[in-house]
Amino acid sequence: MRDLFGVSLRGVIVESRKILLVNEHSEKTWETPGGGIRHGESIENALKREILEETGYDVDIIKPLHVFNRNDYIHILFLVKLIDKIREPTDIGTKIKWFSKKEIGNLLKNNKADDHDIEVFKMFINGELG
Repeated sequence: MRDLFGVSLRGVIVESRKILLVNEHSEKTWETPGGGIRHGESIENALKREILEETGYDVDIIKPLHVFNRNDYIHILFLVKLIDKIREPTDIGTKIKWFSKKEIGNLLKNNKADDHDIEVFKMFINGELG
């Protein structure tokens, strides 16, 4: 029997008025780094592991930003702060890029932003995230 909901954790990383996004395996959209929780793993450890795998960055979790349910998943987005680049990403095929507010606007306009990040992207454009 399948769980009622899956859980998706996402990290929102903003520095120098840009937001860090990933594109996994040539998907059509860009998104905040993150993923699921493994059995017995804490939310904090899962989010840090996923961000490290996808970006190579070690992070501190600052606070939750947005929680919602869509497509049988509970999506929890957290504001996180970069500590250091530890290594290259281990998630082969993932592209990483820093986006400006204008570029995020273009992603939204051209349907190139993942739907679980749209509210956070609007917050970013409105200057609510730094």
